[in-house]
Amino acid sequence: MIVEEWCGLEERFHGLELDAFVVMPDHIHGIVVLDGSAAASRDSSAPARGVYRCGTAVPRIMQAFKSLTTRRYREIAAVSGLRAYERRLWQRNYYEHVVRSEAELMAIREYIVQNSAKADDRAHGLW
Repeated sequence: MIVEEWCGLEERFHGLELDAFVVMPDHIHGIVVLDGSAAASRDSSAPARGVYRCGTAVPRIMQAFKSLTTRRYREIAAVSGLRAYERRLWQRNYYEHVVRSEAELMAIREYIVQNSAKADDRAHGLW
């Protein structure tokens, strides 16, 4: 469900491209690429249709992701007859970093892959 909602963000936000992504036992890692026109919120002062304020793009994307996954989790719990977790599913904040070079992007991608492998090792008693 988490992966489905993450992958659906590209359809919801034009100009958004998803890169490396992994679901960890208690958090996620993901890279989003914005082309400068990400449809996060309409700029009401812009005269042309389809002009967006990019400064609010990442917060709006994360808000949508957290909201969509929380709603689906509660729906799944209700249909399954399970008692849903009553507290917040996601922490309020998130870590955001602007990647400034191809080398940095490659290093972050590698970190995501390696971190995932370490989590698998811990889950199987290999860490």
